[in-house]
Amino acid sequence: MNKLKSIAICFVLFVVFVIAFSSCEHEPVLPEIYQSNVPIFTGDCNSDTIYYTTQIAPILNSNCATSKCHDASTAEHGVDLSSYSQVIKTAGVTPFNASSSELIEVLSESGDDQMPPPPSSQLSNSVKSILEKWINQGAYNFECSDTNQVCDTVSMSYVTNIVPILSVNCVGCHSGASPEGGLDLSNYTNVKAQVDSGKLLGAIEHFLGYVAMPYNTAKLSSCKISEIRNWVAEGALDN
Repeated sequence: MNKLKSIAICFVLFVVFVIAFSSCEHEPVLPEIYQSNVPIFTGDCNSDTIYYTTQIAPILNSNCATSKCHDASTAEHGVDLSSYSQVIKTAGVTPFNASSSELIEVLSESGDDQMPPPPSSQLSNSVKSILEKWINQGAYNFECSDTNQVCDTVSMSYVTNIVPILSVNCVGCHSGASPEGGLDLSNYTNVKAQVDSGKLLGAIEHFLGYVAMPYNTAKLSSCKISEIRNWVAEGALDN
């Protein structure tokens, strides 16, 4: 009788173990460095390093982590792109391997699977390459200081200097068929109109009376603001 009781107990424990084991998703447990939203300060900025706070977060916030999509409250399909730790946890990021990261794969979809979804425009190749480079570098939450960096703001070019800043930080929200606030910053004519009204500098410099931009994320670096300010001072040319 005791032998049969022992066998029964072992069988029950085995079934419980199988059920518990099969219900686990077995997602890889990443090192602790990926589990915090506190940035890791690395000193002076390195032009070859991609920084999450100033380069990746603006892309995701303006293109993906929006209301009824991948913000914290909606988290469409279980993906929350509103913070570093949630990006790592829910977006299928494989550090050091962009090609196998779901975050990158979905950006090449089309039709109903397109990300960002229509009517938003797909990310440009240059913006995608920033995301890929960040992941291939380890997808770390690095930040840096640009106070000691040389910032060359002489002879600013709209195409070379201004468009990349706007593409990463603004165009995600301000483009497409239904741009935020009815403002499309994907072409020179509209950008120039915002320059002439004073709204562009007012927004990026966080002047009183203007909606601070980029919205709900870090202020542009002092160097990027200086580049835009000097481009404006030089006549805001379409060059």
